[in-house]
Amino acid sequence: MNIGIGNNNLILNNYNKKEKINSLCIALFLSARLIVQSLPKQLQFDNILVPILSLIFVVAILNNRFVFHLKTALTFGLVILAFSITFLFSGPNPNNILYLLYFFVFGGIGLYLSDKKFSIEKIYKYTIGVSILLLPFVVSKDFYADTDTWMGISYSILPFMFAGIIYIFTVKDNLYFKYLTLFTLFVYIFKMITFFTRGALLASIIFIVIFITIKYFKVSFKRHFTLLIMVIVGWVIYVNLEKILTFVNGYLLKNDIHIRFIEKTLQLMSNSNLLNGRDMYYELATRGIKNSPIIGNGIGSFETDTGLIYTHNLFLQLAYEGGIFFVVPCAMILLYGVYIIIFSNKVDYSTRIFILFIYSVGIFRLLLSSVYWGEQTFWFLLGYIILYKKSRNSWKKC
Repeated sequence: MNIGIGNNNLILNNYNKKEKINSLCIALFLSARLIVQSLPKQLQFDNILVPILSLIFVVAILNNRFVFHLKTALTFGLVILAFSITFLFSGPNPNNILYLLYFFVFGGIGLYLSDKKFSIEKIYKYTIGVSILLLPFVVSKDFYADTDTWMGISYSILPFMFAGIIYIFTVKDNLYFKYLTLFTLFVYIFKMITFFTRGALLASIIFIVIFITIKYFKVSFKRHFTLLIMVIVGWVIYVNLEKILTFVNGYLLKNDIHIRFIEKTLQLMSNSNLLNGRDMYYELATRGIKNSPIIGNGIGSFETDTGLIYTHNLFLQLAYEGGIFFVVPCAMILLYGVYIIIFSNKVDYSTRIFILFIYSVGIFRLLLSSVYWGEQTFWFLLGYIILYKKSRNSWKKC
C-alpha cells in the first residue's frame, strides 16, 4: 500500500518537473527575440535566434523524447511536401531555401512544443521572470541610437507586457511578485514608449480591449453588444484619427515629449501614405495571386518575382505562395481560434486568455509585417489550435 503511494508520488513529481521544464521552454521560445534584442551588439550575429531556439529544442527533447502528435506530424509533413513541390517546379533559390531553414527552426520547434504538457500560469510567470532578469540590460542599452531596432524591440516586449497584464489580473499568486511585475512593466513601457511602433501599439490596444471583454463580460448578448460599441468607437476614432493625433502631439510637444508612432503617423498622413508603402506590396501580391489562385506561385516566390521582401500581410503571403491550399486551412484554424477567444462558452477561461496571448504576441504582427516562416508564435498557435481538445490526455501520438 505504502509502496503504491510512494510510486504515485514519484510519478506526480516527475510529471510536475516535466511540466515546469516544458513551460520554461515555451516561455523562452516566445521571449527569444527580447533576449536577442537585449544582448550587447558584440554578442549579436546574423540568425542568432537559430542557436538559441535550437538549444531550447534540445532541452525540450531531453525532457519529453522526440515525439510528435499525429496531427502535428502530418502538418510538418505537408509543409515539407509543399517545399518539395516548390523545389521541383521552380528550383531552389536563396529565398525558398532560407524559408525551409526557418521552418525547421521556428516551425518545427513551435509545432513540437505546442502539444507538450505545460502550465499556462507558469508560462506567464517564467516569461515575466525572463523579462525581470533582462531588465538591467534593457535599461542600460541605448535603443535610441539604433533606429533599425525600433520595430524589432517594440514587438519583442509584447510577450512580457501581455503576460504581465494577464498575470497581475488573473493569476492568484504571491503579492510581492505581482508588485515586482508591475514595477518591471512600468520600466519597460517608460523605456520603450517613445519609439513604440504603430503595429505594436495596435496589437496592444486590441489585446487590452478583448482581454477586458473576456474577463469582465460572460459570453452573452451583453458581451456582443459591448464589442459592437467598441468597434463603433474604434471606427469613430479612426475617422477622426488625424485630428486626435494632431491635438495630442501638440500637447506633448509643448511639454517637450516626442512619441515616435504619433509623429510618424502624422507625417505619413500628410503625405497620404498611411500604409507606409505597403499598398504597393499589396497590389503586387494581389496580381500574383490572380495569376495562380488555386496552387499559388511557390514558397518564397514573391521575393523572387518582385525583388522585394515579404508581402507585409500573412494572408496575402499564404495565398501568393500556396493559393487556396495554404490560405484556406490556415484561415480556418486561425478563425477557429478567434471563435474560441470571443464566442465560445464551452472552452475554459484560462485557455481563451492564453490563445489571445499568443495571437497578440505574433499573429497581429504578421498582418502588417514580418513573414510567417520565421515567426515562432504562428507555428506554436497553429499546432495548439489544431490539437485543442477538452482533454489533452486522450491524444494519440505517432
